[in-house]
Amino acid sequence: AGLHGVGLSCVNALSDRLKVEIRRKGNLHVQEFRRGEPSHALKTLAEAAGHGTRIEFRPDRTIFKDFKDFDAAACRRLLEDLSFLVPGTEFVLRSAGEKREIFRTESGLAGFLARLTHNARKLFPEPIAVRLANRGLHFQAALQWTTDREPKIRSFVNCVNTAHGGAHVRALR
Repeated sequence: AGLHGVGLSCVNALSDRLKVEIRRKGNLHVQEFRRGEPSHALKTLAEAAGHGTRIEFRPDRTIFKDFKDFDAAACRRLLEDLSFLVPGTEFVLRSAGEKREIFRTESGLAGFLARLTHNARKLFPEPIAVRLANRGLHFQAALQWTTDREPKIRSFVNCVNTAHGGAHVRALR
């Protein structure tokens, strides 16, 4: 992801190795890169059921000399958030020890909001849900009033957490 659409390009450029597998229209396609350069052209390997994309990469240690490992808790939070933002999509976190954690929800923003407010005393039983689409732009919000003293706003643009706000958060406030 990336607000400017360059996320995977940057990851590729900063990776020792990046592998992309795409299941589409009954086939499995694969392409690998080494330090940003293609190792080979896109290959169709075999017939395959289902659909989806799998991306594996390793940071380039010539660039990230002090890199030890990814922050597992941060990766977990990101994939769990994405599972709510893109309901029905399966996200898999695989650690070096081959431990797999699967994140998949169907509940969307309503489920995300329920998770964020599960310990709060709610003023209204049901949240307010808003969806708008106009000229290719889409907006979705879920709001829940609680007895908490401080507001908690989580905002995303193109599935990227906008922790520092932005025009969309200022407009909501």
